[in-house]
Amino acid sequence: MQEIIHFFLAKGENSKQVIKIVKNFLEKYELMRYDFFEIEGSSIFSANSEEFWENLSLGIEKNKEILTNYLSELKSEGFSKLEDISEIPQGYLSKVFHIIAHLVDGFFGIDSAFYNLIEDSHFLSEALKREIKENPEKIYLIKVKAYIKEPLYKFELLKSKKVFSKDKF
Repeated sequence: MQEIIHFFLAKGENSKQVIKIVKNFLEKYELMRYDFFEIEGSSIFSANSEEFWENLSLGIEKNKEILTNYLSELKSEGFSKLEDISEIPQGYLSKVFHIIAHLVDGFFGIDSAFYNLIEDSHFLSEALKREIKENPEKIYLIKVKAYIKEPLYKFELLKSKKVFSKDKF
């Protein structure tokens, strides 16, 4: 059984409502299914706390690292310019490109260390960052431990060793 850690940024009246938002998202999201997931009480961080900002930064940096490593993987195979995209062969490398597109476009997936449910993004806009600092009361970061017995697609077994180390930040 594989454990995957995700941090979700969400907005709600209180932590219970935000947990419900995260659970609803994971239960109804059609592109990714887990066998089960859990949210521990100690894994809920209010935007008023230092832990919120620390974990938010870690999650965003992890997403950037994952994206950079996938881009490096394509580059090492000779695909370093936009013009090269049309030459990527179908198979593992096209799947890597597909994952890159999802990370940039904001589709949640197994690779998402941090996911911003407010903006449907893997990152945080400057406008939302200002809003959180000005009105932190309704913003939460939720750490989710998700479990999957088998990957949805066989290519998920071929993950880059650079990207998926044992550390879960």
